[in-house]
Amino acid sequence: MKLWIHGFVALLLIAGMVSCRKERPRVVTVLVPGLNGEKCAQIISESLARADGIRMNTLEFDYEKREITLEYDSMRTAVKNVEHFIAKAGFDANTVPAYKEGLERLPEECK
Repeated sequence: MKLWIHGFVALLLIAGMVSCRKERPRVVTVLVPGLNGEKCAQIISESLARADGIRMNTLEFDYEKREITLEYDSMRTAVKNVEHFIAKAGFDANTVPAYKEGLERLPEECK
């Protein structure tokens, strides 16, 4: 009887692992006041490409609103990580200020 119960518990644990979510997609819009055009978008894209869990094919840049909308996997990254990757590129991102090192590397049209 005890062996049967242990086997049943093991089966439940395995079933639980199979049904665990592997991904948790989320969409975020980030305010980027320095987003002035294509060159700035390219710099931000290159920085975000180094981040884990960002779906690069979902990046949308709105130059008028100075916003970036993207999809990310919340099981692999968080909104703050997204903001910090943008800040590392030299841009303010929501409440995260631009990193000085990134800001110094920006071309004049993105400052």
